[in-house]
Amino acid sequence: MKEAFYLANTGRKGPVNIDLPKDISNAVIPDDGFDSTIRYPVLPPPGIGKDQVAHAQRLIASSERPIVFVGHGVIQSGSQGEVRRFLEKSNMPFSCTLHGISALPGDHPQYLGMMGMHGTVEANRAIENADLIIALGMRFDDRVTGKLDEYAKDADVIHVEHDPSEINKNVRATVPIYSDLKPAVVEMTKVVGHKPYKKWYAFAAENRRDWEALDPVNKGNGRGANTNLLMGTVIRKLSDLTDGKDNVVADVGQHQMFAARYYQFNRFNTWFNSGGLGSMGFSVPAAMGVKYTRPKERVWVIVGDGSFQMNIQELGTIMEQNIDIKILLLNNNFLGMVRQWQDLFHGSRFVGTPVKNPDFIALASAYGIAGERVTKEKSLEPALRRAMKHKGAYLVEIVTDMDEMIMPMIPAGSRFSDMRVTR
Repeated sequence: MKEAFYLANTGRKGPVNIDLPKDISNAVIPDDGFDSTIRYPVLPPPGIGKDQVAHAQRLIASSERPIVFVGHGVIQSGSQGEVRRFLEKSNMPFSCTLHGISALPGDHPQYLGMMGMHGTVEANRAIENADLIIALGMRFDDRVTGKLDEYAKDADVIHVEHDPSEINKNVRATVPIYSDLKPAVVEMTKVVGHKPYKKWYAFAAENRRDWEALDPVNKGNGRGANTNLLMGTVIRKLSDLTDGKDNVVADVGQHQMFAARYYQFNRFNTWFNSGGLGSMGFSVPAAMGVKYTRPKERVWVIVGDGSFQMNIQELGTIMEQNIDIKILLLNNNFLGMVRQWQDLFHGSRFVGTPVKNPDFIALASAYGIAGERVTKEKSLEPALRRAMKHKGAYLVEIVTDMDEMIMPMIPAGSRFSDMRVTR
């Protein structure tokens, strides 16, 4: 028990599962002489040293192609202001991890977008060609790195992290900094200078233009091959209508990646998802938690038809507690992410992924939740506006294109140079 509390409060703080065996839970424990107080040591990281600051300064000064990684640690440590000052003083471009999204404004001119398996072309090409990576509060998980022995081979790495087990675990750091993020960033900000990086930003802009010319969301009328709406079109419309300032809770699957890519998060700490756990059914109960902590703010669930039914009983909780959340259900009648892998890597053998769904609007109605189904693009904006104005929970079901894929994509375990931009 004491170890569990120690783990929960050390390094990357978070929940710890405590599994009590049946014999303990059934046992009678006398309180005579039993000390129920749980004490655990608090061991702060040593912080950044002068030699590390000097080494980081030399690497930054000599770099022509740097990129800064913004991870969830920026949000957890509340160091978004310090990180922004560091970025703007140095003028280095930055990219966010999946969990780092909403740490800084999505419309920031130095932002290249999300990195990794389904990251933007400009972010991933920059990582592939970088000569310096400055990683702030992130752990270099497999969805970020791809094939480790081919990852950013020409780049020095400055890694700032307050969980020592994550430093040098996946990617070897040139300058490992075991420190709380805020003081480390403050010290590095003192020694960096401003550089224009004109060629580097031009390279990113060229890659962005190349992708935009291929992006199905930018082409045609927002519909896919089977005439249904594209998820990216829906998410972008929601982003525009909310100015990128609402709380968004995504489930797991294609819709999660589309939300991360096409919703422009312009307000701090407004993006919630299960990340590496990949827990389908996460979004609805998580959104209720967000609403309870932010009762005056609008909270959106973005969920697919597969994930929605993993925890659909929570509609009863919404009804019982009268919880005002907005549910955007993207229904392509498939387990979309698995279908994408089956299509790309398994000869389009769709086994176990087609989904036969109930009438979601009727089901919501049975729980006293208002809702509507959208099949046409002209109906999309009015439906979203009605959801935004409605007092109480509201379900908007969008019938989306079953063939749509979340691109770009770096196949699992592959090099960044293997990134696919089309099927």
